[in-house]
Formats: sequence, structure tokens, C-alpha cells
Amino acid sequence: MRRLPEDWDAQRILEWLQENRIRLSQIDFLYVPFDKRTNCNIELAFINFLDHSAAKKVYSLVVRQNRDHVFDAVVNTGNIQGLARNLAYFLARFGFRAIWDEDAPLIFRNGVQLQDREEVSKVYGSLPDEIIEEAARLVKAELGTSASHGSRRRAQQLTWKLGADSDTRETEILTPKFAIGTNVVQMGLEDSEEELLALLQDAQAEQAFREETFPEEAAEHAASIVCEPSPQN
Repeated sequence: MRRLPEDWDAQRILEWLQENRIRLSQIDFLYVPFDKRTNCNIELAFINFLDHSAAKKVYSLVVRQNRDHVFDAVVNTGNIQGLARNLAYFLARFGFRAIWDEDAPLIFRNGVQLQDREEVSKVYGSLPDEIIEEAARLVKAELGTSASHGSRRRAQQLTWKLGADSDTRETEILTPKFAIGTNVVQMGLEDSEEELLALLQDAQAEQAFREETFPEEAAEHAASIVCEPSPQN
């Protein structure tokens, strides 16, 4: 979220979701990266929802709270969709030891955060080799195409497509695709287009890529929201 308070961490976002009647059973992944030098978030959060309707609900909430001046946030569709791919990407970026870091992704099962080290290890250990290999290629491609640093790179760079044919998957990963700002047409919201356009001015130029970035069939099964930082001027 742009201009997210610097002291917000993953637990504060969970509180915010629950305060607004968003059930934790509707998510399975939450990641709020921190700058270890400043011990502050980098105004970036990743949430993976178990269904499209939950993502729509949170999106509507953010639009409403922007209108009411609670937030001034931008919500984008994630360039990585699904629990397994999000976890594999984290492993590829930071290595297995990082899963115990204070700001490591939170994993949820049936609305309960997994905290037992053995359970968390099993989740990471069960990731398919193919997905881990794809994540490694994506990270390698990002490093070769981006001047950005740290976790910010993921919010604005390559898209990892869902369900791509294995013969074309590597080519697609290595092709720059920018994460697109979600709009009211995609999310099925009403009476909020003006607010949305005001929020997503920086994403309007990329609307032609919308269907590639947030395909309908993927939206029916899972939805990831990225709350990203404002660009540096």
C-alpha cells in the first residue's frame, strides 16, 4: 500500500483484515517485507486469496477506505499467483534459511497461521521441483532485467503465468510483463470507477496487457493482491 505506515507489519495487516470482517480462512499467504537496516516495511505487501470473491471484497474495502481518506493505497494483481508459487519465489530469492526470518511469509491453513517449524518446513519441502525451478528462472530473469533492489522488484517486473504449457513456460518467464493495476471491470465493482482511476493512474498505460496478467480462469480459482509502494520521483 502506498504511504503505508512504516510500523505496519504482517500482524497489523491481519488485524486490519479482521477489523473489516475479512476471514483469515480466505487467505493462505501474507508477506510484508521489511528493510532490515531500518526495521521498517518497504510499503509493500503480498496477499494470496483462496478465491476471487475474497480478493474482490478486500479490493472494494481499499477503494472505500481511500475514498474516506483512511488510506491512499494502490492495489495491483500479483505477478505471482497461488501459495506454492509465492513460496517457491521466496525460496528462490532468499534461500531456505530465510523462512525463519522475522519478516518471512506467513502461511495459513483453514484460517490458522502455521507456526510449528516442522509444519512450515513440510510445506516448503512439499513444493514441486518444477515450480522451484521455474521460480529460480524467474528470479534470474528479474536480476537480468531490473535495476530495482530487494523485494520491490517483484511488484513491478516479470509475470509468472499460471497454467502455461511447459514447452512455452520458460520463454514466458523470461519475457518482461508488468504487474497491472486492477480495475473496476475486472473486479466487478460498481459506482467506484472514478476513485479507482484516481488510484491507478500509473497503471493506465498498461491496460492492454490486462488479460495476460489477470486471466479469467486464474481469477476463478485464486487471486493475489499486491499492495505496492509509490514510485520514487
